[in-house]
Amino acid sequence: MNTGSQAPHNHVFLTQNGHELIDIYAIQHCKANGNYTDVFMDGIPNAYLICLTLKRVQQSFNSFLFFRVSRSHLVNFFYIKTFNRRTGKILLASGEEIVVARKKKSYFLKAWQAYAERIDARL
Repeated sequence: MNTGSQAPHNHVFLTQNGHELIDIYAIQHCKANGNYTDVFMDGIPNAYLICLTLKRVQQSFNSFLFFRVSRSHLVNFFYIKTFNRRTGKILLASGEEIVVARKKKSYFLKAWQAYAERIDARL
């Protein structure tokens, strides 16, 4: 949920500790946790537990920056270091590996290529 008063990349989410202002550009990835979502941030060792499903979290984020790689994971393209086509695994900047669902692999590659082209165009 964007409150409108903050910059568009800041969102206020209901977490286990109350309402938290979260910069979506600092989110490395999100993981489904039942009807909640664990949000893993750059430079923060513990994940936020957000009181929304992964689908609802995905809908509130910039679709160009994030990609749903499986039923349980949403990743931020900015934090992807490598993708191994053979194993279908993404290596994040944090060192964590996330598997891309077989059915989403080709969509992921197209979206990652589009992201890379957009970033290259800005340089």
